[in-house]
Amino acid sequence: MGSNFFEETQIVKKNLGKAELILSINQINYWLCCLSFFCASWAVLGSGSYFISAAIINGFRYVYFILAFLILLTTDWKSPKRKIDLIIALTPFIRLAIQRFWSLSGVASVGSTSFAMICAIYALQSEETKIKVNSFIKWFMVITSVCGIVCWISSTLHLGLPYTVVPMYGENGKDIYNIFGVSYYNYHIAYIYHGAVTDRLCGLFNEPGWMGTFAAFCLIKEKFNFKKVGNIIILIAGVMTFSLAFVLLMIVGFFLYSVSDWKKWILVIAAVILLLYIVPNVRTGIPGIDRTLERMEVTIEGLSGDNRTNDVFDMEFSKYIRSIDLFLGRGSGAANDLSGMATVSVKFDLYNYGIIGMCMIYIPIFYLLYKKYKCKETLVFLTCIAISQYQRANFFEVSNFLLILSGVSAIYYEKNKSSKKKYKQGVVYIQERELGDEN
Repeated sequence: MGSNFFEETQIVKKNLGKAELILSINQINYWLCCLSFFCASWAVLGSGSYFISAAIINGFRYVYFILAFLILLTTDWKSPKRKIDLIIALTPFIRLAIQRFWSLSGVASVGSTSFAMICAIYALQSEETKIKVNSFIKWFMVITSVCGIVCWISSTLHLGLPYTVVPMYGENGKDIYNIFGVSYYNYHIAYIYHGAVTDRLCGLFNEPGWMGTFAAFCLIKEKFNFKKVGNIIILIAGVMTFSLAFVLLMIVGFFLYSVSDWKKWILVIAAVILLLYIVPNVRTGIPGIDRTLERMEVTIEGLSGDNRTNDVFDMEFSKYIRSIDLFLGRGSGAANDLSGMATVSVKFDLYNYGIIGMCMIYIPIFYLLYKKYKCKETLVFLTCIAISQYQRANFFEVSNFLLILSGVSAIYYEKNKSSKKKYKQGVVYIQERELGDEN
């Protein structure tokens, strides 16, 4: 009997040891995913950054391969992988293949293999990991918002916090700086876009629009719950970006959440009337606010604030959409060569890959995510993501991909956690539902 007791004790210890090891590996995996998000978001490490030397930035590209390998190494492969996750994991590589080989002239853009690898591996993580990463992203946004608000107030009111002046971000940044005087105020804990009109908050991102877009995503995911202090902080930071994307996404998100509530429709209709006919003509005397309001004006050519392309591209694009090339596009990299700009609009994807290529890139990922996390909140969130692609077509960039996947996972979990159905460890509900569908 003593021998049996000893053997059972040893088995228990062994199992406990395995459990502790699995937990520690899962924790490492979680932090690697968070580190990937941070590195992909941080303006200092972005392509064309003048915060550090180009050699360091180019060298850091190899770090993403290391991160991808480490995430792959620490992924819990013993947990069952669902078919839909495997298909989702393929979508970044579909995008990468199209970007590299969809060429009608023999020359194509070079996509980021390491980014595709990280996105694909992240798609295979457990729901628990994705939900935890979503919490990290939320707190990252809160912390960078707090730091940014302090720096923006100091910059605007000249309170004297120390900073350095850095040329505007981008491949032609030094030219923009020399001609227009557009630059960053580098406070190290946050960056302020210093333009001719006003100072705009970037947080730790490379431009105000990126900060504003992510702020809007976080608030939409939270269903505009301003009872939480963190959401109020993100809202204030979003306003300080003077980002048109932030304003429009917030309006669209509120509108979609209000579809089933007729009382809120009155507010929505009133807001639309204000936006179309009154707001663009309002002048507050505050340059940043006035400029944002002017960009909301709707003209015969579209939204006045649509600054994601230039006149050269727009002129050719108007001919392109009436040509036979519209179906297959003019080949990867064609839009960049034509405009001389980096890819900043979904129009570039349409010009490069045509309707067929666009459908191959975007329809599968949106369909799969909605199918897996099917609920109204997910539909609202993904609709806002889809709309944002018009100005910022970077769904498969690491920080965007992680934010989106972790966002829909957290939305679905929060939607179902109060259900009477019991879910093992709070996240197995998705697995159970899919297993049930297969049976």
